[in-house]
Order: sequence, then C-alpha cells, then structure tokens
Amino acid sequence: MSQEFTLHTHNNECHFDGRATAEEMVSTAAEKGFKTIGVSNHLICHEGLFQPPKPEVMFMSDFNEAEKIYMRHIEILENLKGKYNIDIKIGFEADFFPDKTWRKNFEQMLKRLPLDYLVGTCHFLMSSDLRFLCNIYHLKHLQEPLAPEQQREYVKNHFANIAAAIRSGYYSFMAHIDYCTIFGLGESEEYDEDKYNH
Repeated sequence: MSQEFTLHTHNNECHFDGRATAEEMVSTAAEKGFKTIGVSNHLICHEGLFQPPKPEVMFMSDFNEAEKIYMRHIEILENLKGKYNIDIKIGFEADFFPDKTWRKNFEQMLKRLPLDYLVGTCHFLMSSDLRFLCNIYHLKHLQEPLAPEQQREYVKNHFANIAAAIRSGYYSFMAHIDYCTIFGLGESEEYDEDKYNH
C-alpha cells in the first residue's frame, strides 16, 4: 500500500532547514505513489526573537522582509504544479505569538499569501511581557542559563501559548506539541495542570 500524503515537510531553498529542494521532494513523493504533498516551511517572524551567535536567516524580525521570502517559497511550489503526477499543497509551519502587534501583522500578511493550509507550532520559551523570546533549541546559546524560577515561568507560558494557538483558529492542525519535553523541559508533574487544563 502506497503512502497517501504528507503535509509537514521543509525544503532547503530560501534559507529554510530542509535537506532537499522542493522539486526533489515532490518528484520522490510522486515516484513513491503519494497522492498529495504539502511543503510547509517555517514561518517565524517576531521583532523580539533571540538570535544565536550565528544568526539563522529563517528566524525573522521584519514582516515585510519575511513576506518576500515566503512569496518565493510559494513561487517555487507553484512552478512545480502540473509537472509531476501529484497534488501539491502550499503551507507554512507558523509559530504563534500572543501579542496584538504580532497577530495584526500576521493576519495582514495571511491575506496576501495564497496558502492551502497552516501548521500551528510553538518553538519558544517566553516571558509574559515577551521581552524574553527564545527558541528552545537556542537556549544553549544564552550567555547565562535561565534561573530555575525563570525557566518554570517560561515553560508554563509555553504550554499556555500552545493552547492559545489552538484557540486562535489560524491553523489546520498542530505540530509537535511535545517540542518542550523533547529538550527535557516541562516533564514533571508540576506542569500537568498547565498541559491539560487550558
């Protein structure tokens, strides 16, 4: 039995973090009998993001600049449609942030991006005022490790942010809601209420 579809994938063009080009992914999926493939590169844009010592281009702070890159992602996929015997869907894996400014910019940009779907995700630990906003993967690059009480607060905020992302109505489905625990954070029972009571 062949695989029917996949909707959570990343290519390596436009500074994204996949391992293959979109065409390599699409052609391989078609060869393997997939009926549908969706390419959903990261949409991570917020002016307050912490950047590691070697900044990663796909972590963006300016929505206008980000939109140009996102449109290029869409263009690459549009140009592949009809070339292979497979339905190509265009999406993004979009991080959610709770502040009004981000939501306003995000919603305005979505009106201009011709997308089939959005994958919801939350990669960040954050303070309540968003002055601290760090991808969990980048915590190792902080000049000083988080104090235990800071970490506890930020992990609780992380779980609350997942719930807020779900309630937002932006997303077709959510991805790796276990991202925090993959890095050994939020696993103890003290976080159960934060995980399950939102």
